[in-house]
Amino acid sequence: MEFVAKVHKLGIDPCVDVPERIINKLLRDARKQSGPVQVKGTLNARHIKQML
Repeated sequence: MEFVAKVHKLGIDPCVDVPERIINKLLRDARKQSGPVQVKGTLNARHIKQML
């Protein structure tokens, strides 16, 4: 799954708004009704692992 989003700050933490369709797919794939779900991705050409 891919999406493009602008990074913004929430307090001191960087955040992105993940599209609902992506969140729903991640939760279905993880067999969960709510988070957290670990995700991997790329941010500014750097690989990241984060909880969603």
